[in-house]
Amino acid sequence: MKIILLKDVRGMGKKGELKDVSEGHARNFLIPKGVAKLATQGVVAEVKQIQEKQTEHEIALIKKLHEIALLLKDRKLEFKLKTDKHNSIFGSVNKEMILTALRDKGWLGKERAEIHLERPIKEFGETELEVDLGHDITSKLKVVVSPQQK
Repeated sequence: MKIILLKDVRGMGKKGELKDVSEGHARNFLIPKGVAKLATQGVVAEVKQIQEKQTEHEIALIKKLHEIALLLKDRKLEFKLKTDKHNSIFGSVNKEMILTALRDKGWLGKERAEIHLERPIKEFGETELEVDLGHDITSKLKVVVSPQQK
């Protein structure tokens, strides 16, 4: 019996794939659980249309991620941290602070981004970090940490 998977099924396939399974497995498990539909011409056409829309969305997302990568490459994020009288730094700059600053400045929207930072930045100066935007798209970002004026 031919079915179309509506969800990913471990050991069987991914969402949208056309599969040939036993009639009993389809009628007793896959269809009642809502993970598959009988593969009629209408359903196959509907799934192809959904896959085309997903492909278009994926292409648009990748284009946007490339634009973000180009934007970040030329930008610097500046953080001002408090110091004591001996110029020792209070606090640090971590991944979450960097992501929040990127979103606050409008350089990054709801896109997923991973900042490659082994440990929080605890010294003054400029640090170049790698930002992984997903889909094998990465960019460099300069982070500048300076003392806060008292």
